[in-house]
Amino acid sequence: MWKRLAIWMSVLTCAWPLSASAELMAPITMDCRNGEYVVGLMGNTGAWIDSIAPVCAKWDERTFQSVMITTPRVHAGGRGGARNQQTCPDGTALMSWQVDKVVVNEATYASAVVSQCGSLLPAHALTGTQVRYAGGGGPAAHPQPRESCSPGQLATGVHGWVSHDQRFVTEVKLTCGRAPFVQSAMSQVRNADGSVNYSSPSFVFPDGESIRVDACHDWAANCGAPAADTFCQSQKMGNAVSFDTQSNVPMTIVLSSRRICRGQGCTALAHVTCHPRS
Repeated sequence: MWKRLAIWMSVLTCAWPLSASAELMAPITMDCRNGEYVVGLMGNTGAWIDSIAPVCAKWDERTFQSVMITTPRVHAGGRGGARNQQTCPDGTALMSWQVDKVVVNEATYASAVVSQCGSLLPAHALTGTQVRYAGGGGPAAHPQPRESCSPGQLATGVHGWVSHDQRFVTEVKLTCGRAPFVQSAMSQVRNADGSVNYSSPSFVFPDGESIRVDACHDWAANCGAPAADTFCQSQKMGNAVSFDTQSNVPMTIVLSSRRICRGQGCTALAHVTCHPRS
């Protein structure tokens, strides 16, 4: 019996820290490359977080798609626990985060990073999707205050603090950078009769970003003249005199709902001539 007890105690000693060795040291910086954003977290987890690294994705300005890169250049923490990876949906990246912590024998460890995803597309708002990178089966967690990137920013890297023995993660913070800046090439020419010709009609956001206007006033409905008229009215003009459309545009915005079409099958207004306002 005593032999079995000794074996059991040795297992506990290996799996469950017995000393307060989790105070903060200098952080390990894990930044995505230029033009990439943190779209998830990966590493190993057990009763709490053994290791952590960012999952980065590169924003493709031609296709308005995010291309995921799942091989991290560096990670923070040890090699225990089971493999874990949690990612945001395509077209989004981490925008806010909250770290849950557990206390074991006076040592504090990170047990979960609960993040919210924000859109890579204008106006870069929170989507409501939550990503939980966490261990399981440990003591009750103590949630810490939630932190967020500033408006117009998304996560571009991760700072991770580890215990003195390098086995566990003790603290996690995200670093933030400017979200992708999307801008179309709308131009206009005023005619002698007061009408205006618009090329690549676009919806302009308050921060100056802009997206081509969809050829439909509503999602896949009321296409053509209703969309052209609404665009002209948004420019403080009268209704449309004429318009034409362009298919297979990478991204458009539906004016009635501000819903964004992204990928194949999007059709935009190519040119619109607007009456002067009477």
